[in-house]
Amino acid sequence: MPIGGGSFTVQNKVLPGAYINFVSMGTNAKMGERGVAALPLELNWGPEGQVFKLDAADFNATSMKVFGYDPTDANILLVREAMKRAKTLLIYRVNGGGTKASATVGGMTVTAKYGGTRGNAIKVAVITNVDDATKADVVTYLDDMVMDSQTVAKSGGAASLVANDFVTFGTAATLAAATVMVAPLVRTTPFFTLIRPMLSPS
Repeated sequence: MPIGGGSFTVQNKVLPGAYINFVSMGTNAKMGERGVAALPLELNWGPEGQVFKLDAADFNATSMKVFGYDPTDANILLVREAMKRAKTLLIYRVNGGGTKASATVGGMTVTAKYGGTRGNAIKVAVITNVDDATKADVVTYLDDMVMDSQTVAKSGGAASLVANDFVTFGTAATLAAATVMVAPLVRTTPFFTLIRPMLSPS
């Protein structure tokens, strides 16, 4: 600006020179570093018939109960990769509605929380409590890792058992200990029918 200062809105200057009008841009909207992503996925475990939200901050802590796998497992690679850039994932399980694995153990029926093949890796044991023989420890395993353990009175049956992140418990008047083996939920026939006797060579 050749002479003095001031402001103008139209070109009405007569003296030669460069006239520069500085205008504030105001406050710009600030975008977050990480946003929200939506993924339709085929999953072996997890909520069905709904869109569920997963935050990056909770992924490691909730991966087992939401997806049935450790956060480093190859079965949830797409989720893990999306979490590298997204703050929140909105996930819809496109292959939901499958049959839920179930079995009878200790006199009660146990059913997987969700349908899907991951339910086949769940096992449940009813074990006599080591400190009190009138009580039973009902233990839920996933790939032989303890996911839940509850101690209840045998005489009270399944009334005191609370559904966990992996299974729901049916009704039973009393609980019978099953200490010989843990019962996979995929089994629908008695255990003894799955064992073939070894025959001596003729």
